[in-house]
Amino acid sequence: QGDYLIVAGDVSDDLELSIDYLKTLRHKYSQILYVDGNHEHVNRYPNLYSKNYINSKFEKIDKISYLPGNPFIKDDTVIIGCCGWWDYEDDINNMSEHYFDIWIPSFSKDDNLAFKENVKNQAERDFNYLKENIEKYQNDDSISTIIVVTHTLPLSIFCDEHDEKSTTLNSKFKMLLCYNKIKKWIFGHTHSEYFKKYNNVQFICNPLGRPE
Repeated sequence: QGDYLIVAGDVSDDLELSIDYLKTLRHKYSQILYVDGNHEHVNRYPNLYSKNYINSKFEKIDKISYLPGNPFIKDDTVIIGCCGWWDYEDDINNMSEHYFDIWIPSFSKDDNLAFKENVKNQAERDFNYLKENIEKYQNDDSISTIIVVTHTLPLSIFCDEHDEKSTTLNSKFKMLLCYNKIKKWIFGHTHSEYFKKYNNVQFICNPLGRPE
């Protein structure tokens, strides 16, 4: 019922399918704000799509903003977003060798290692992107509120007991909570619902779950 729809990734296992679905929702909202999830990259694994590549897919689509390339400003509020990925802070023994054994059994050990390295590098880039933009608007007198949108979980307190923290969490995100203009943080990835205030920030996760 709102004017804006914020989508925190994992619409489908195919980037083109996700884009097509978002296009069908445009008539319901003034603007759709989107960040990619890890599942949008499945057809590119063990590599990842670049932000520029994904952004180019949205450039000619009206009423949909790809947040990782375009912070969205409305009055004195800015919405900044990215996928975030994960940095393997709590690494799991041999995960790099067996990560895709069941999901993508055709992957070799080298594919698994390449995926892990690509994710770690993108997690670092995404953190730096958020930090740079948050600092920019923290020092902008015309902005009073910063809303952050990530696919990846921002804090370990949101990790389910059965989840492996190393593949749900960008551990560097907790360092961004020192900026007092951040009022809300919207995220995805987990299948658990959250509406929790922590460190004066309202954290929101509203998952729809898998079709089954």
